[in-house]
Amino acid sequence: MTIAAVKEKLHHYIDEANGEKAKAMLEYIEDELSGKQYEVSDETMNMLNERWENYITGKSSVHELSESKKRIEARIKK
Repeated sequence: MTIAAVKEKLHHYIDEANGEKAKAMLEYIEDELSGKQYEVSDETMNMLNERWENYITGKSSVHELSESKKRIEARIKK
């Protein structure tokens, strides 16, 4: 895709975006341009690595969003 086509597509997305989406796009672009990096503590990184390993090896299960919503709603009703 040419740069002109990319810019045209971006303009279209911006023109059609609601307020929240426009803010999210701006924040993303500003973060990317600033080179902003997110710092994660060793403890958090270890937890994420452990969860990833459990997911990859099948030790943990994954639920669809709709299934999770149903489970949450059922618990709220109790």
